Amino acid sequence: MNDIKISIVIPVYNVEKYLQECVDSVVKQSYKNIEIILVDDGSKDNSPKLCDELAKTDDRIKVIHKENGGLSSARNAGMKVITGDYFVFLDSDDYWTDLDFLKKIVNDKLIMNPDIIIFGYSKDKKLLEEYTRNKDLENQINCDTKKETFRQLILNDKLHSSACNKLFSSNLLNENTFFIEGICSEDIDWIARMIILANKIMYYDDYIYFYRENENSITHSITRKNIIDLVGQIKRVVAYSEKIKNEDYYEWYMNYCAYQYITFLNNVVTIDKKEDISGVVEEMKSYTYLLNYHNNKKVDLVYKFYKLLGYKGILKVLKIFLKIRG
Repeated sequence: MNDIKISIVIPVYNVEKYLQECVDSVVKQSYKNIEIILVDDGSKDNSPKLCDELAKTDDRIKVIHKENGGLSSARNAGMKVITGDYFVFLDSDDYWTDLDFLKKIVNDKLIMNPDIIIFGYSKDKKLLEEYTRNKDLENQINCDTKKETFRQLILNDKLHSSACNKLFSSNLLNENTFFIEGICSEDIDWIARMIILANKIMYYDDYIYFYRENENSITHSITRKNIIDLVGQIKRVVAYSEKIKNEDYYEWYMNYCAYQYITFLNNVVTIDKKEDISGVVEEMKSYTYLLNYHNNKKVDLVYKFYKLLGYKGILKVLKIFLKIRG
């Protein structure tokens, strides 16, 4: 299986503090047939120089320097030059915790020719260090059909919209599989398109991706633009459902859409009062039907409160809950 080449696309923007640790977690992987694509997205710090220096130390590292265009633009630039059979994204302020990660994925999963492999990520270092891989859960989720795998991913809360905790077959790529640029929450729409294209999706039960939450994270500064972009993404993924109404996994895809809807609800109750989003909140009331697809336990909880309290009531409950949770 060593003939399978894996491309790792790492967008880079002002991360001189973290870049070495990120790249080391890939370069030191026990599986060696890889290429590492560093996409410098117009960084203003020392990151461009660091990228070039890292490329001199390992001929598997390629560097692209481009004008700043945002995360989606950087990922698109990387996808255009990949030569691997599979590819994966790694944000440059994050890193992988298991140096045998790619070897395990290749030996355990790629032999079955999946289109997408989903794995775990967390910002909790303790979880990453102490978690024990559950192969029984893998066997439960990895079913013979896309419908059943989709169903198990939803029921076990293992299908999220992050592009970074998934390995993708390069065969999925075409002119319509690039990220939409210039928006926030770009992963939601892109993942929807990829899972529709995929024939075989698999799950690998281990938390190996450390997500470093920094001061620039969206979770620290939700603005009206964030909400508008998120709404646009939800509308897009719901629109895609029209194309798959006759597919046997349709219901489970709609559960994915419902999960994005509760993300919207969570975000609108935490936004600064100075940001006027009243019109958007009212508009999205028409999407409450998505809560009828509540097989996911988190969506189900919101659904139950919604049935009791209505749209405005669930917004009030979520605001209190999130305030208590901190």
